[in-house]
Amino acid sequence: MSQRIFLLRVIRRFVFIGRKATNRLYQLASDTEHRLSAMIESRPVVAGDGMVAKARQFAEVYYGANSAVTPVMPALPRAGRKPAVVLLLPTLSNSSLFGGAATALIFAALLSQRHGMPLRVVQTVVNGEASRLQGLFDKYGIPVSAASVEVLSVAERRHNFYGYLDLHPEDQLVVSAWWDAALAATFPLRRKFIYLVQDYEPIFYSNSDQKLLAEQSYAGGNFVAVCNTSLMAQCISESGKLAKETPVLHFEPMVARLPRTQAQGTARAKRTLFFYGRPSVERNLFYFGLRILNELFSRSLLRAEEWDVVMAGEGSAPNIQLESGVVIRNLGKLTLDEYDALKMKTDVALSLMMAPHPSYPPLELALAGAAVVTSRYGPKQSLEDYSANILCVPADLEAMIDAVVKASQMSESERVANAKRSILPLDWQSAFAPCFEQLDPLFDRPASDQTDTVAVPARTTA
Repeated sequence: MSQRIFLLRVIRRFVFIGRKATNRLYQLASDTEHRLSAMIESRPVVAGDGMVAKARQFAEVYYGANSAVTPVMPALPRAGRKPAVVLLLPTLSNSSLFGGAATALIFAALLSQRHGMPLRVVQTVVNGEASRLQGLFDKYGIPVSAASVEVLSVAERRHNFYGYLDLHPEDQLVVSAWWDAALAATFPLRRKFIYLVQDYEPIFYSNSDQKLLAEQSYAGGNFVAVCNTSLMAQCISESGKLAKETPVLHFEPMVARLPRTQAQGTARAKRTLFFYGRPSVERNLFYFGLRILNELFSRSLLRAEEWDVVMAGEGSAPNIQLESGVVIRNLGKLTLDEYDALKMKTDVALSLMMAPHPSYPPLELALAGAAVVTSRYGPKQSLEDYSANILCVPADLEAMIDAVVKASQMSESERVANAKRSILPLDWQSAFAPCFEQLDPLFDRPASDQTDTVAVPARTTA
């Protein structure tokens, strides 16, 4: 045996002994922690009973599996703090300032401006860097300075590390995600909170604890439901999950018009087919979408040499070669400006959504002059009022193939003309105006005079 091998074996033995000692020290520390926790919380611990000493606490087990609903402890507001509009949001990470998160931020910003109240944004899941908040406001013409927004976080809380949030009794809470609604329902506030319902979230899960918790978030009755589109208002009203007297309002979202020049299409060697591809979001039917594209090119219903096929939405997906040899290039997670540039050159888009909300990509692409194929679900049977550029068909392979072929046959002049006709508002101020008027009773009287029966007229759902 060489001297080198002998030394390596000696080192390995010392490492083994050190590991065993470390494990024993860890176990001793863990047992001591459990015993001290039991003493602090007045739980019985029988001396020498290893089973009791090593038992894991309920909070550790439950909130370890359901971290998003780990309680937030309300605290007294600092002296002199005025009532604010408080938005609970999963994160302000730059990659999340799209779609529903952007809508919630704009809603809360305009609501705070309407009532002359400060805006506070509380991150509840991930403590993100809010460096692009001003860019979001500027892009959509929202006259709010990001510097005036107070950004807080309770995302670091754990079962044994409390997250505290100072709350004024007259704060107006706004939430969008079901877990934030569950948190808001526990706060000692005098006003009903505003629940932005932007999709029917229970269907995001299989039959499970999370699905049950999502359904239960609708049942409290201590909020006003403000739904993103009349389709969502219809869906939530017919779900049977709302408390009987819960007011249901809705708005139609603002979607930017990006009119293209018709000459642009004739100058390109290939047309662009965009696939909204997010493998990690099951309701986007990523693999079904791949199958549709694979069949289209395998059957030569679309000619490979005429199309540049791209996808975006998630950076982790690879480029994918179809059986025909066509390669789908993944552009990853785009910035707002990159996304605008892609919309402007897209001719046909495949954007699937197995949920009742239309989702933003079909609306945004259609009003930028693309022909879009999307899937029906529940009350979402036609999106023609939003744009004649959107073909909403059953999630059936042949129906989807036929729709993509039909979309590819729409001329650019037809698509550009269709993009000019839509029921969607031109700006967020007019989008939210009817809802804000109906929400004014929440603010019209001193919060101390409000009761659980504040009358907010429910808007008739379409």
